[in-house]
Amino acid sequence: MEQYYSKSETPLKFHKFFWYVLLPINFISTALTFYQEFSVMTEFTWLYAIDGLFFTMALFLMMGCFIGFFGWKPYAWYSVMAFLGLLVVSGIGTVAVYAAYDPDQLPFAGGQLLAAILEAALIGKYYRKRRPLFFSDAQPAAAAHETMDAYYLDDDGTDDTDVEEEAADDVPEEADDDYIAEEDSDTKEAADEADDD
Repeated sequence: MEQYYSKSETPLKFHKFFWYVLLPINFISTALTFYQEFSVMTEFTWLYAIDGLFFTMALFLMMGCFIGFFGWKPYAWYSVMAFLGLLVVSGIGTVAVYAAYDPDQLPFAGGQLLAAILEAALIGKYYRKRRPLFFSDAQPAAAAHETMDAYYLDDDGTDDTDVEEEAADDVPEEADDDYIAEEDSDTKEAADEADDD
């Protein structure tokens, strides 16, 4: 799966829509449902306890997403994934409860579960591709190589690794000739010594 490592090169339109539109709408609707369900409660049962746990977890995870997105915090990514998983688990629980207590509502619960699975699959895939944006230390070798290439570039875009070649070009030709002549004389002396032996 292709992943994105640079915020400037990553398509983020859906991320902004999810952040500024879907999360607040989901948060408000979940909070209202939580309030309405518990305001009409006449007797506390285990179903209310499960609902209360779900609503509380969902609200905290959505808050974690929303706040964490401001700084691309790792906990925001984990909150998104946990929230999507919670939606699917809640959908499965709803189907099980309706199957046991109200089979007439089973098609409605099944539709909710299908929607939760589809939402989790699509949004989960979207954020799995963007996971490296939330974890700055998780740069792969390819991205690290690109970073090193960028490090060795001058302001004018030339490669700093050619410094030795440029320095060699700056040496006067006379100096090159002296060096070659000196090297040749050393080689000749070594050859003469070998002949004497």
